[in-house]
Amino acid sequence: MQSKVVELCPDDTPERGRARRPRVVEQVLTRAMYLQTDPDPVFAMVHLPASVGNGATGVVLCPPYGWTDMCTYRTRRAWAEALAQSGHPAIRLDLPGTGDSAGSPRQPQRLAAWTAAVAAAARFLREETACDRVVGLGIGLGGILAWLAAAQGAPIDDLMLWAVPTKGRRLVREMRAAAMIEIDTTLEIEDAPSAGTEPEPDEDGLLDMAGRLMTQETVDALGRIDLRKVPLGDAKRRRVLLFEQDGVATESLLRDHLETCGAEITVASGEGYNAMMRYARYARIPRASIERSIEWLADAEHQLPPRSPEADESSSYRAPVQTLPSLALSQDGVAIRETAITVALESVNLFGILTEPVEGASTDVCAVLFNAGSDRRTGPSRAWVEAARRWAAMGVPTVRLDAPGVGDSGGQEVEYNDDFAEYYDPRITHRTVATMNALEAQGLPGRFVLAGFCAGGFWSFNAALADTRVAGAFAVNLPCFFTSWWTKNVVHGWWVYRQHRAHDPWYITSLLWTLKRVSAILPRARRVLLRPLRRAPSKLGQALNRLCEQDTELLLLFRPTEPLYEDLRGDGRIKRLDGRPNVHVGRIPGSDHTFRPLPLQRYVANELDAALKRVLDREARAESSEVRIAEPA
Repeated sequence: MQSKVVELCPDDTPERGRARRPRVVEQVLTRAMYLQTDPDPVFAMVHLPASVGNGATGVVLCPPYGWTDMCTYRTRRAWAEALAQSGHPAIRLDLPGTGDSAGSPRQPQRLAAWTAAVAAAARFLREETACDRVVGLGIGLGGILAWLAAAQGAPIDDLMLWAVPTKGRRLVREMRAAAMIEIDTTLEIEDAPSAGTEPEPDEDGLLDMAGRLMTQETVDALGRIDLRKVPLGDAKRRRVLLFEQDGVATESLLRDHLETCGAEITVASGEGYNAMMRYARYARIPRASIERSIEWLADAEHQLPPRSPEADESSSYRAPVQTLPSLALSQDGVAIRETAITVALESVNLFGILTEPVEGASTDVCAVLFNAGSDRRTGPSRAWVEAARRWAAMGVPTVRLDAPGVGDSGGQEVEYNDDFAEYYDPRITHRTVATMNALEAQGLPGRFVLAGFCAGGFWSFNAALADTRVAGAFAVNLPCFFTSWWTKNVVHGWWVYRQHRAHDPWYITSLLWTLKRVSAILPRARRVLLRPLRRAPSKLGQALNRLCEQDTELLLLFRPTEPLYEDLRGDGRIKRLDGRPNVHVGRIPGSDHTFRPLPLQRYVANELDAALKRVLDREARAESSEVRIAEPA
């Protein structure tokens, strides 16, 4: 039986002569939860219409891996919200060993665990909403996982696939090629302190552009996949929507195979793919393609009847899926748990994950980890997830937060896109203080350790100056201590070009050349002209004196080529900084801004842990001193 293929061009409706159905906007209920899957529970966000009618179609959004996961996270959230507003319940999840889910990418059988997680999400959606059909929506690796889960009997009826190759080895080649390009320009381990930079035996595999590891066992398993050899049961009763990539045709192998199987195929142009796959700060949500998917779901004439319940009887996923209010973990033999929380501020609600010890004494310090730029709360290379779990095992409740407009927090996703300097607006300090107030009001300790990467480090440093409750401020690759015309317009302009020039072709070459020359010449002239003024206390010196009086631990980690580090080293201030008892300056042994190579990840983790221990020791000494003083009275 030959399948029916419907071509959807950008200006076409499913049938040219028929009016497009009016879209009904539903109120959306969104909640975070954990699904009990084997072997690792996973974090999921469920988007439900206020009322799910009979015949509704649910959608499981299956994530890609690594760099593409980071780029498309906000798109997947917007897609799920749009689906729910149109009456389609949706669920999106983090794969085991990624994002906020349990597990590690170093564990064996990751491909099987990922497939089981997608199947569990589909089972939960069908049980929760009683929807007639479930669609697996996947980009890249996510599409492969949706196909595998459906083939193994998961309650996934139809598929929406975008940039999904027929063979897994093609996806591996693309990831490996991108990773090799990045390694050529970033993996330059230098003669800096080598603590934690020695290779470990489990690091054989593929390091993705975002610093995520895929072990060799997982790479081999993915490379052996050929979707033509993974039959979809009852294919004649399935619908498949294939998205092109901005008009670039889908793989003919996959399309021909689906036609041969008898599935009903629809092809859409896939507008906005390239804009979606940019770095998270520059990524744009493909609104037109999202609308195409909703039209496809609502097309009643092409809607097949519900699959019979007997179709899932042979499935290995028949057992109900258990939902968990929190995630129970074991870190270094210590029981900890993670819970999704909302921090309500005056203008926006922030989303975060609280990691805390289950038993035993908890410290009087709460740690807050800020997101890295436009990347979500998991941090660069998932560093904040791992840090939060290590610190909770040390007795420190730790919250990792999304900034407004990032990840799952409220606010527009374009809040920071048009003006990079918005990341360094002084008003953010007030928001950080308000965040600490809200966390303390929820019962968390009233002493804080603030940590962040890049802009998050700027927020941590300035909040420490504004609030004496901050016991420690940790900044990784801090771009500046304070905002000024210089930092906003010259330093950051050239820094953004150096970091993202491969993703920003619209920059004017002549302007960038001018910025390069200015950034090379003016710092030297500025140091010479301001040298006589160095004798007077500088703004930075006054700030450091204040932190010393507050007994606030300050950790500054820099890569050698960081502009601020070069500036401090050029005029000799780096030695005066490191000479203060409460200030520790470390040099990351590599030139990668986001410390993606695994040795750099371990180095940063070791330095952060050591700084937290110094804070805890200082707090313990201060507490014991107060007790001794109070005893005579």
